[in-house]
Amino acid sequence: MSFTHTVHPFGRWEKHVFEHAATGLAMELVPEEGACLLDLRFNHRSVLDGYRTPEEMDINRWAKSNFLLPFPNRLNEGSYEWEGEIYQFEINDSLTNNALHGFGNQLPFVLGYVELREKFCIVTCTHENEGEHPGYPFPFKFEVQFKLHTEQGFQVHMRMTNTGQQTIPAGFGWHPYFTLGQSIDQYRLSLPPCELVGIDGRMIPTGKTYDYEEFAEEKPIGITVLDNCFVFRKGPISWSVSGEVGTLVFRQDSGHGKFNYLQLFTPPDRKSLAIEPMSCNIDAFNNREGLLLLFPRQTASAAFAMNYLPPE
Repeated sequence: MSFTHTVHPFGRWEKHVFEHAATGLAMELVPEEGACLLDLRFNHRSVLDGYRTPEEMDINRWAKSNFLLPFPNRLNEGSYEWEGEIYQFEINDSLTNNALHGFGNQLPFVLGYVELREKFCIVTCTHENEGEHPGYPFPFKFEVQFKLHTEQGFQVHMRMTNTGQQTIPAGFGWHPYFTLGQSIDQYRLSLPPCELVGIDGRMIPTGKTYDYEEFAEEKPIGITVLDNCFVFRKGPISWSVSGEVGTLVFRQDSGHGKFNYLQLFTPPDRKSLAIEPMSCNIDAFNNREGLLLLFPRQTASAAFAMNYLPPE
């Protein structure tokens, strides 16, 4: 039995469902609204805290499953300088007076290549931008490839290409929330060797990092509150989160221009955990930490993957 592809109305959009009925491996996404992933299921169990209604997705609360481009995380006061010019993004984080998460969620992607096989499916969504955003007037192409595999799990591969005539600054990432039970207090987290990025009161890096060993050995998250960025100096990068419905084992590309940064966020309701791979640091357009410099026609790419282990 092969994967199937069905299309359903979802408010003013269309929801595309890719499913392997025999194994219960499935995903649901809306290409037209930032290629937003609504659901991800292993063994018929949903592990993604996504938008359940069109109204929720329209509000975009907590930026669930947003692709973060042309920068992830925060940009100090929404401003940066590039080649002698000052550019300004809208301040959409009033608490810190910063721009947050770029504008990827606002972009219409087009569903392109779809391959349905017995053991896997591949789905590609693409957006081509002419540089019409005043804060980022640089043409680019952004491509997202989702892959489901009955043995290897889930992978999302991001590619950003400079389609203009000048070198441009760039960064990207993803903002999914994962749920493995009623409360993340009971989730067990393990992280590989990493450093905590020091931040000030406005969530902007101070330039310092600190060795972080809090979850070097797997243990419950408990009452820990996280809204922090971590940097990995060595690869490969793999870690896990466990809950009552199973374990997710994550992997992300490391090395030059890859996902060497990770933001973890525990939302106030503590019903899911945001796990955000990023190609650069917070405020990279200003501090240049991990910033991609894309020459004309150059492409940067990185992958983020996970597999599911059922509860013992």
